Amino acid sequence: MTVNNSEGDKDASQTCLKINENDFSQALGQLNSSINDLKNTNDMADRQEVDAAQQITNVANALLRERVKVTENDQSESQNKGGYALDFDSARDEIGRRMARLRAAI
Repeated sequence: MTVNNSEGDKDASQTCLKINENDFSQALGQLNSSINDLKNTNDMADRQEVDAAQQITNVANALLRERVKVTENDQSESQNKGGYALDFDSARDEIGRRMARLRAAI
């Protein structure tokens, strides 16, 4: 049976996640700045843009809440597994080989 440490993969995915979170944060900052600029206008088309931007902000906030849930789930899983995963295919092959040896010995 082989035990694979998935820490290397997790580090790479965490790096990508941090880059995406940084880009996401910058986009949210620009969106909030645009909303504040548009709120000071009386033009109806701009008001519709404010409404659309606020809806986008609400969706972004929902995404952030889901991201927090994913992080909490990852932390609870890593506490349970210790960062290791079992290779079930390899274990199944090993059990099959041992059973074949037992059958041959009988």
